[in-house]
Amino acid sequence: MNLHIFRTFASVTYLTHYSSLMVKLRLRQIFKQKQVTQVEMARRLGVSAMTVSGWITGRRYPSVETLGQMSEMLDTPITDFFESPARDDISLQI
Repeated sequence: MNLHIFRTFASVTYLTHYSSLMVKLRLRQIFKQKQVTQVEMARRLGVSAMTVSGWITGRRYPSVETLGQMSEMLDTPITDFFESPARDDISLQI
């Protein structure tokens, strides 16, 4: 494999993992701040509670459209889902 292609692939893989990690941690934090349960969000989005649980645990990743819907429902800018979470949320993951 060409070294340039490998580096590009590694960078994209890292960014994808980083983005999904940020979304996972921020979803948990935003739900807590807005006092919204996973079950309530699932009902409002028309998805199963298992789907929302998958987003929170990082087993699944919400689509951009779903993030947009959650953004509107939670009155939160969509960019907030990609920001670094507060330190206390990160420590809960370790």
